[in-house]
Amino acid sequence: MKKQIAYLERNRQLAFAEVCRVYARRIKIDENIHNLKEAIKKAELPRDIGRVAEMKKRIRHFWKEQEECYGMVDDISHRMYLMLMQRLTLRRKIDRLDMQMECNRLADILYPQVPFELLDDVKEDVKK
Repeated sequence: MKKQIAYLERNRQLAFAEVCRVYARRIKIDENIHNLKEAIKKAELPRDIGRVAEMKKRIRHFWKEQEECYGMVDDISHRMYLMLMQRLTLRRKIDRLDMQMECNRLADILYPQVPFELLDDVKEDVKK
């Protein structure tokens, strides 16, 4: 189980690195959109109408790519959340097993002469 936890943690870290790459790509897209908008503002419209139309097409393409980046980040974030929940579940299982082992060890120390089957009766008597 500890190997599974290490595997999940490694995959979660790789997913986080992927999110960082997608955000870096999105920032580049934002810069490109800003630069194209500035170029459109500086263009002399009657003469540069063809160039302006091409720039607007590129801006639309960048907007679509930016939306895809948001979708990718959402998907990766959801996968990271699922991995985190799996890791937490495995961690709880390990803790439960550790607790059972410790309980059995203490039972052997405290009640060495009592058979294991009767230990539950002893626990109930102690609770009363």
